[in-house]
Amino acid sequence: MRLKDRFPNETLEHVSLNDIYQWVIALPNFGDDPDLVNDDFLHAIYQDWYEEIDKP
Repeated sequence: MRLKDRFPNETLEHVSLNDIYQWVIALPNFGDDPDLVNDDFLHAIYQDWYEEIDKP
């Protein structure tokens, strides 16, 4: 949800997993180890973001 709020006009078709990775680790209060972020985690974030945008 924070990414959606920070990038409300972002077109997800043009967002890469690397973009999501960079944006997630740059979030205020991000406290996890960036080395533990993997593609499955990034895909899940992308999917949640897509579902939030697709809500009526």
